[in-house]
Amino acid sequence: MNIHRIAVLLFGVCILACGSSASSSSSDAAAAKTDAKDGSVAAKLVKLDFLWVIDQSPSMCQEQRALTKGVDDFIANLQKAGIADVQMAVVTVQQIADLDKTQPGAVQAVGQFMHAAATTFPPNCMAQNRVPCGGDTPCSQACAGDAVCIQQCADAQCTQAIDFSFKVNPLSSMCPAAATATFNDPPPAGTDWRCNTAQPQYIQNDNCSTNSFCWKHCTTDQECRDLYEPQVPKDQQKMICYVPGGTAVEKAGCMFPPDTADCPPASQLPAVLDKDHLNLFHCNAMVGASMTQESKFEGGLRAAWMALDPNGPNCPHGADGKPTADCQYKQLVRDDAWLVLVFVSNDDDCSVDLNISLDISMKANKDALYGDGVSKGVLPKDDMFKCQQLGDAVGGNQALNDGVCEYKKSFDPSILCASDCRGKSGADFAACMVPVNAMAKAKGFARVDSRFAPVSDFVNRFKSLKADPSHVFVASITGDALPIATTATTDEAQVLDQQHWDEVTYFRSLIHNVAQGQAPYICEGVHGGTSGYGSRYIQLAQAFGSRGLVQSICGADFAPAFLALVDLALQAAPKP
Repeated sequence: MNIHRIAVLLFGVCILACGSSASSSSSDAAAAKTDAKDGSVAAKLVKLDFLWVIDQSPSMCQEQRALTKGVDDFIANLQKAGIADVQMAVVTVQQIADLDKTQPGAVQAVGQFMHAAATTFPPNCMAQNRVPCGGDTPCSQACAGDAVCIQQCADAQCTQAIDFSFKVNPLSSMCPAAATATFNDPPPAGTDWRCNTAQPQYIQNDNCSTNSFCWKHCTTDQECRDLYEPQVPKDQQKMICYVPGGTAVEKAGCMFPPDTADCPPASQLPAVLDKDHLNLFHCNAMVGASMTQESKFEGGLRAAWMALDPNGPNCPHGADGKPTADCQYKQLVRDDAWLVLVFVSNDDDCSVDLNISLDISMKANKDALYGDGVSKGVLPKDDMFKCQQLGDAVGGNQALNDGVCEYKKSFDPSILCASDCRGKSGADFAACMVPVNAMAKAKGFARVDSRFAPVSDFVNRFKSLKADPSHVFVASITGDALPIATTATTDEAQVLDQQHWDEVTYFRSLIHNVAQGQAPYICEGVHGGTSGYGSRYIQLAQAFGSRGLVQSICGADFAPAFLALVDLALQAAPKP
């Protein structure tokens, strides 16, 4: 972590806390720049080309809706700032093309610009509240192992609106200090809440993230609208009671469908939106939630490069050696414009080295990649699901390496880890870390896997997309440890230190909490969405210094991220 990261974090916190005043001050600042002598004319000459790299995993439904709902205000703020000549295109984070290309929203080619608005979401997108339901001792004791009884007990906990708290983990600020369960007054009669629970011993992960959740069982759309849209006029309410498969009424739950009813068909939706068609961005950005095997292997950095590589598969060249009209790089990236790469994901990047082919269009390629039953292949499917804990070619993820050490230490207390030096400073800290580093090197705690490309590789490639590398901006809107509550005596070092240990504990959970149903996360949004730690996206943005932006995806909406993006874009405006 660095000073820029905490500055951006505090900027976002200020916007959330200050409400409209923060938005107003940002607009005032933009107006001040453009109203200066000749400033308005000069600023309007600024051109920005945006490539949005959007996660289309099932856990991204809430985030995609929040993104598309807020983009109109974002574009309006750009225009208020005098930056009117904007282009936008969208790709997904998927780094292997879908084998079944007939499915709606299928990725035909990695890095190909998306322009087909999603019209449906899968069952995973139903509204839910993360609650450790079914995990208290009385349920298991009272039911004596009876599965039906335990489920009824867990459902009752959801209906009674529980306030749970769990054990203390000194490394994680996600863990509260007590171990109690308080049952409050039940909601009105007829309210039907149910628990999707894991086995009691797997309710909670090492970093105190929760694997079970409560969901509202429904029979009509209006039930959901009364619960989730009570202040919205009835003719504008959108939530539906979704029945999985159309018949699984016992699994029915409330869901916001994609806001794409006004979108044209793909044949009429441009892949690159110019300044006159930005009102269609919500259509391109609503990429949907894919359930395919290929979509689960996310590599946003690789996908972004494949999208814009001037010599890559999405930039064909003619017999004269010049790019054809189908070249995405030439369609989006203008010579006289600034390039802005925006990564939006609630999971980490797992980009495979570009020298490794991920083409599985033929069985021979599929067997070479995944294995054929005899050979494991280059990238067995098991490794795809645990790629975030395998490390990259240089093993430079310090939080992951520290997490590996903490995991080993949980079995062997004699192991020394960086946590043994917490609270020390200066010479004392340096002296403490000498044996820690020696043991880490001797036992190989650093995770190195040559199949996964280091972030630095993509930093250099993205900078090469413009003749002047300073004309490339990077924004990463992803999951990270939320800041601890601060007081007048809390200093920046304390905030950064606790965030680092939340990241360490998250990786320890990924390595340790691998039972079926366990899914550690590092932060939770107000609408029930969760996020893993986007460490590589954050590293990428940090590598761009003042031209890089990091914002948390775990918020009520994207307003803080969008305002920070406008502020970042104003760096391109000529100074009056």
